Amino acid sequence: MAALMAAAMGTPALAAAAEPAASDGTPGDIVVTARKSSEKLQDVPLSIAAVTAADMQVRGSADLQDVANYTPGLRFTDFLSKFNGNAVIRGLSQANVQSAIGNTGVFLDGVYLQRGYMVDSQLGDIERIEVVKGPQSALYGQNTFSGAINYVLRQPTNRLKIDGQASIGNGGYKDVRLGIGGPIIKDLLMARVYYANASFDGVWKNNFAGAGTSDLAHFGGYKRENFSASVKLTPAPGLTILGSYYKLTRTEKIRAFYTIDGNLKEDGLNCGRTGANGSKYLWCGNLPNSPAGKHTGVNSANYPDGLFAAPQPGMYGSTELWHGSIKYDFAPAWSFNYDFGDARGVGIEQSIFASNSYYLDANSYRLSTATVGVSRQREAGLLKYQSHDARISYDNRGPLKFDFGYFHSKAWDSFLFGNRTGQAAGVAWLSDDLNPLSAGGMNLFNNRLTEYWTDSVFGRASYGLLDNRLTLSAEARYSHTVLRTVDRLALTRPPLRAAYNNITPRFSLEFKQSPGLMFYASAAKGVKNGGFNGYVTGTVSLLESERSFGEEVNWTYEIGTKGSLLNNRLIYALSLFYIDWQKRQISATPANYVVTTVTAAVPGIYVSGGAARSMGVELSATYKVTPKLTVNGSFAWQDARASNGAINPTTSSYCDDVVCASSGNVAGNFLGNVPWLQGTLGADYRQPLGNGLTLFAGVDEVFRGKLYTDTTNTASIAPYALTNGRIGVEGGTWKAFIWGKNLLDHQYAESSFVVPSIYQYNVSMGDRRTFGATVTFNY
Repeated sequence: MAALMAAAMGTPALAAAAEPAASDGTPGDIVVTARKSSEKLQDVPLSIAAVTAADMQVRGSADLQDVANYTPGLRFTDFLSKFNGNAVIRGLSQANVQSAIGNTGVFLDGVYLQRGYMVDSQLGDIERIEVVKGPQSALYGQNTFSGAINYVLRQPTNRLKIDGQASIGNGGYKDVRLGIGGPIIKDLLMARVYYANASFDGVWKNNFAGAGTSDLAHFGGYKRENFSASVKLTPAPGLTILGSYYKLTRTEKIRAFYTIDGNLKEDGLNCGRTGANGSKYLWCGNLPNSPAGKHTGVNSANYPDGLFAAPQPGMYGSTELWHGSIKYDFAPAWSFNYDFGDARGVGIEQSIFASNSYYLDANSYRLSTATVGVSRQREAGLLKYQSHDARISYDNRGPLKFDFGYFHSKAWDSFLFGNRTGQAAGVAWLSDDLNPLSAGGMNLFNNRLTEYWTDSVFGRASYGLLDNRLTLSAEARYSHTVLRTVDRLALTRPPLRAAYNNITPRFSLEFKQSPGLMFYASAAKGVKNGGFNGYVTGTVSLLESERSFGEEVNWTYEIGTKGSLLNNRLIYALSLFYIDWQKRQISATPANYVVTTVTAAVPGIYVSGGAARSMGVELSATYKVTPKLTVNGSFAWQDARASNGAINPTTSSYCDDVVCASSGNVAGNFLGNVPWLQGTLGADYRQPLGNGLTLFAGVDEVFRGKLYTDTTNTASIAPYALTNGRIGVEGGTWKAFIWGKNLLDHQYAESSFVVPSIYQYNVSMGDRRTFGATVTFNY
């Protein structure tokens, strides 16, 4: 790559000839709105990935995890049921997956989706997904601590358009989509409506005795229904008014998983301190890609084959959104933009974190003195969010461009979390309690209502020098945020309140060596608000110093280059970054907690504890070998580690000062849930068949490297590689193809959710081979 860039810079004729690709579907052809204006992807001086609807369609992409597989520097984990969907950009993984504010901001048409149970869309009626890396506070607000993901929906046009899709596949997969849009009054009023319905039984069988052929006889299935409608009004030259409505409802089965439990005599944990029952409390090395190898042999003759877990409800979620915008070009170089957003979310997870363990049967045991039973868990949330964004922009196509504006938002967030131990072992749980404010019979650790008010003023300006080949830019946002939390476990106590004031700047430099070659550098600050632990956690009273935790801060430094070389045959984007992360919000155990012999989750709180740094390289490229054959690839290497002074306060009960420090010192250790390497390598082939038909085929190899489950760096998830492919025929307005994911049926562990307080690893398995056939039309 360096040689190619050097050749381009040293050969003016080649550089001058390089222009963005015209219409062949390469990155140079994609228009994005990541900076609140329409720009070609290769012209944006940011590390940004754009995944188009066509790409997602032919790959059989069903959710954000599929998208992350093809996006360097992005990882998405939904753990066991999609309630705590967690997007990680550039290694900035968060310890508190239950946080109301994630490290990565997720937006739908620019409207913030605050909760993890709202962020994973069905990918319905989406024009593209934009993944913007690095803090984007001036444009999107302080919720973009490590970056932003924006789902961009299709808009009505002045031309009648009918498009649809029908798919079937293994595991009972069905997906039907239909969109209709066009002019109601030509050149004045346009509208579009869309509906989609998808269902999937899952490809992992649940071998639990009695699961039979019921709806819960498989892991990982879902039912999703999506409706959207939008109208566009253009009543005067330069004036556009857009309104839209979006609703997604879904039920998600618990995904395929198994547990390794340090409290179980039959489970073979292999390092750390030894418990009262003779079992170790930690796992060292890669977690097995099958539960078959984890047992000590106690009762092993009685185990069913494969995965098994008591049938359980899983997750129910609903996301509803209203969006309105006005754009008015009121003078030759001036425009006014106003955006209104209203988002409502509901999420409920009901689960039993016990799988492939004999204590699901009444004849087995945990500790010799413990009552046989399992623990049931419930998380539930209800969110109401509303925002207003107004900005004025100036651009006369000269060297100076600027905009400035005001933002206001309010969020009402209700969240509860609890469990109940000693429930009857080996019994299915078929609860249908879908009230997000109900405890559902659980003993609650948390039950809080938090309100957020945010007011911001922001602005940015850029100035071009050297005939606009060199551009200097600066942007900043001042935000004032007020939090108010009512602890429903301590209703006699007054609400907890806090206010945060901060400025988040971004500075960048862009140099265009030629129309097809650009270099850039930037420095940006990201801030994430603090929050409250409440007055109590479960039955444990918190010290005054434990009732709240502070803000997180990072500075991200980036240099990069984008280009179109070799007469547009090679299009690439390369970036290098370094992130200094201070005041990380990490988990801890309350000072007043008294250790008991009862096997149950230990009440947890969050504190600002220590620092981290992340650095890495990201590369994506597309090369047209011949007019018929295109190869593409992406690569991300990221080294995210805890810095000096970083502490993991929960380690004292299970670390033995051999495999990890009982003092909690994790300085130099890798952060959890961050793969060292990510990459893809693919090829696409197109062959005209005559009569307006074209054969197309493609294959991708998706690679993800080793990652540690947490900062103790004891347990890890092994690397894996998956082979995906598709082949089909398209005509002028239709397309028919077959696709497959994990074609070699590789069995692998995808992630692990660790509950250190009960010495338990919940290992999520990746999907087995999935395949299907799809027919689309676009009139």
